[in-house]
Amino acid sequence: MECLPRPILTFIGIAALGVATDTSAQHSVAGQYDPSNPVTVEGTIVEVLMRNPHSRIHLDITDDAGDTQTWTLEMDDVEDMAEQGVTSETLLVGDEIVVHGFPARDGSRLIHIESFQRPSDGLEYEDD
Repeated sequence: MECLPRPILTFIGIAALGVATDTSAQHSVAGQYDPSNPVTVEGTIVEVLMRNPHSRIHLDITDDAGDTQTWTLEMDDVEDMAEQGVTSETLLVGDEIVVHGFPARDGSRLIHIESFQRPSDGLEYEDD
């Protein structure tokens, strides 16, 4: 049996490591969030972070008692969102949005966005 030259083995090892790292960076929505318990929340955007692999919105949500808490909302990558017209120029701090999504399984103030609407002008986003 003939062994592969060291440079080829090194390349294969590095390539395999790169694939493993990329795969582990992407998490399962069902693993972190609870799709069996969908929620709808409404609030005011206090921060928009457009980045890959997931963009995030920080949203102030006021409960029935009048207490406000900041929630983190996770969604698609920048390119997928831009295809639906959602960019850092169209989604702004101060915007009021209605969000439909799945809460974090660990009870933290984290939601995976399945869709949102901005009632002021009808802007909509839906996770694909």
